[in-house]
Amino acid sequence: MITLSLVTLLLVSLYYVIKQVISPLETIDRELNRIGALAHDELFGNEIKRLSGSVKKLERAMADRNLAEVEREKTIRQLREALEQIKTLKGFIPICAGCKKIRDDQGYWEQLESYLAAHTDATFSHGLCPECFEKAMAELDSK
Repeated sequence: MITLSLVTLLLVSLYYVIKQVISPLETIDRELNRIGALAHDELFGNEIKRLSGSVKKLERAMADRNLAEVEREKTIRQLREALEQIKTLKGFIPICAGCKKIRDDQGYWEQLESYLAAHTDATFSHGLCPECFEKAMAELDSK
């Protein structure tokens, strides 16, 4: 199950990656604007050739940024779905006082273990607490 700290770590990581892409792009853009104003002068022909390689790098960086944005949106969507599941388990859960079955959203009554297994990553093992063990032993002794 995704926790809030994992979500925070993921968002901070995404921010760092985006910052590492955007900052160099802004630098290249400033340089292109500066050189573009002087492009008519033949003395800057080599500079323009050098910057054409930078433009290709910029295009690759932009493609990488777009891919990172798509991945970020996918992650946000997954995190929202996980958060909705967490809210479901934190909300009001109707439970029978006698048999401890839980009523689901469709109105059906399920065993506690089945309900929790369907809504969490938990698995169950069964045993007896000390009180129930003593009670069971007393029943066996009486028979």
